[in-house]
Amino acid sequence: MSWIFLAQQRVYFLVINGDLSMPYRKVGLALILATLIVFLVSLSPVVPVLESTSVVRTQMRRVDHERRADFAAGQFDGGLVLAGDADSPALTLSWPGEGSYTSPAVHLDLTASSLAAHWTLSRAPETDVAFALRTSPEGVVWSPWYEIEGEGGSALGDREKVFSTLAFVDGAHYAQYRITLSAAGPGLPSVSAVSLFAIDSTSSTPTAEVRLQLVPKGAALAAIKPVGIVSRKQWGADESLRFAAAAGPDREDIWPEEVQDVEKIVIHHTAGPNVCSSIEEYCQRQSVAAINDIYYYHSVVNGWGDIGYNSLIGYDGRIYEGRHGPGPVDGEPLEQPVVAGHALGYNQRTHGVALMGNYENEPVPDLEYDALEKLVSWLVKSKLAAGGEIDPLAFSGYRLTDGSSRPALPNIIGHRDVNDTECPGEFLYQRISHLRERIQRLIEWPPVNVELRAQPENDAISYRILVDNHEPELVKRLTVKGVVPPNAEYVDSWAGSPGQNRGNFDGSVVTWVDPDGKLSPGQDRREYVFAVRPRPGASRIDVRATAWVEFAEPAPGIAMSETASADGPIEAIAHRVAGGRVAWEGDWPVSRNVNGYYGDSYQVHSAGDGTATYTWEVDLIEAGQFEVFGWWTSAADRSTNAPYTVYARDGAHPVRVSQQSQGARWVSLGTYYFDKGPGRVRLSDDADGVVIADAVRFREKR
Repeated sequence: MSWIFLAQQRVYFLVINGDLSMPYRKVGLALILATLIVFLVSLSPVVPVLESTSVVRTQMRRVDHERRADFAAGQFDGGLVLAGDADSPALTLSWPGEGSYTSPAVHLDLTASSLAAHWTLSRAPETDVAFALRTSPEGVVWSPWYEIEGEGGSALGDREKVFSTLAFVDGAHYAQYRITLSAAGPGLPSVSAVSLFAIDSTSSTPTAEVRLQLVPKGAALAAIKPVGIVSRKQWGADESLRFAAAAGPDREDIWPEEVQDVEKIVIHHTAGPNVCSSIEEYCQRQSVAAINDIYYYHSVVNGWGDIGYNSLIGYDGRIYEGRHGPGPVDGEPLEQPVVAGHALGYNQRTHGVALMGNYENEPVPDLEYDALEKLVSWLVKSKLAAGGEIDPLAFSGYRLTDGSSRPALPNIIGHRDVNDTECPGEFLYQRISHLRERIQRLIEWPPVNVELRAQPENDAISYRILVDNHEPELVKRLTVKGVVPPNAEYVDSWAGSPGQNRGNFDGSVVTWVDPDGKLSPGQDRREYVFAVRPRPGASRIDVRATAWVEFAEPAPGIAMSETASADGPIEAIAHRVAGGRVAWEGDWPVSRNVNGYYGDSYQVHSAGDGTATYTWEVDLIEAGQFEVFGWWTSAADRSTNAPYTVYARDGAHPVRVSQQSQGARWVSLGTYYFDKGPGRVRLSDDADGVVIADAVRFREKR
């Protein structure tokens, strides 16, 4: 069985035993996709996933410090004192400044896998409160202090009950907490009624009842739900925790389910330790224990009645179902856009996904990030999405729970974009811009897209075959072909840069066999070029070529381009790796953080005084009016006033643009008249942030 994808026309054919069926359009596309996923599953490697047939019975111990005697044995430093009477004391500052309180060692009475705290806070202007924990297996050797954030709570008159994030501690029998208060003004903060919660889901995780089920790895397409999502039943969710204590068939949900189509996707980290990153059984068990700890903490300790996240990414790189939706417990996971509780004020019409681990000071493992890409690329095109699709690159308005609104919020955001928190950690947050761009590529279909561009050059024509491989895990070996039409003669071919990696020309077709894209730069975008010359009597507009890509591992298929000729507008692209000429003054290091126009090859410069410059130059084969475009990768540290200068017939034209947005697309720098010959664009470092030198494009206006 093989597949043919006519990429530009969006017509799909299924070939079975050599017979071409009728073309399928929208009506038949679901059938084709379903057949394809079955075929992919049969070819994909399998990896184990834990499947639990009984619930996990989580244990919890609570330690309360509410009376003066509870705090008395601790250590007071700086200006922090214990005020109040014996029954309702409070830790506070005696004067503006900073002070801290360290509790005595607390015996937890179980082997804790997670630890959390609640406290009552009386806040004043210009004050801050920091809460930290440390643990020990035997009360002698202690872990480093670990600061935890407040992630929710409730109002208590003029005070606030704060719920901390969950700290994963893995085998602790003893704990200490440290509270640091600071005040820059006359108002003084205070903390009272501290409770520690030790949680353990490891000792009760089923052993004999847990078996390994084989599921495909890496077989999911963006338009199809990722394979092997771990359901609540599989990770052992104790569904009784969702209900009020009253027994019987009429018991009510503590947190009734509400369904709202998803408009935004919010990225979190669980802020626990980065204990492992592997598909092996140890990481599976750690992931199962972690999600049960979170579930118990959110449901029982915080009193929410369910886990706050819609989905989670485990240490093992698997996607775990989070908040329960309407329908049977053993139903298909992630089938309903249920409202969860992951971002205060922003829970309606959002999907919160949390990666296990803490990514404030450490990078995200590829295993988890790849799973995040697959989950989000499915979500934005799934039935959960409002209107059936979420544009991953777009900004749109959002109405908060309190009725207020945000006029322009990205559709894929980090938790810190909407709440005062470090979540999802600096390393993960800095990758969200790349995530948006990557999702845009993943949702395009077919997995390999081919574009053919004709570039007239004096008496010849260069045909540029641009190949975008949106699923490198799926499509590992490419055969690229370009057809030289009968009214033209073959001149030359290359991949990457002129003179390198010539294709094999058999008299009519130029062929490159390119495993893993090694012949052409960039992981996702690759370029192959063949040049022809019209035969006597043929004009360049009569020379029409086509190209296609064959792929076979593990999904066989063909992606074809549209026919292209040189009768269109003249177009030229300048880039450091391929096309045109570039030159620079100053230190412009190559960046490989995210993919640019040609893969991960683009150059960056920090803000400066304008002495560092980067210049692109192309040869325009005719005089005329051309629109000039720039291409960059966007991020929060980019300049808002990147200074381009376009050199046209009538002189230099300065253009300032923001590189914090509109990344990974061609952005117009204006339309100008140029003489035949060199066309130049220059970028300098005279900006308020990092400037990106990637690619520029000249396109003739007709």
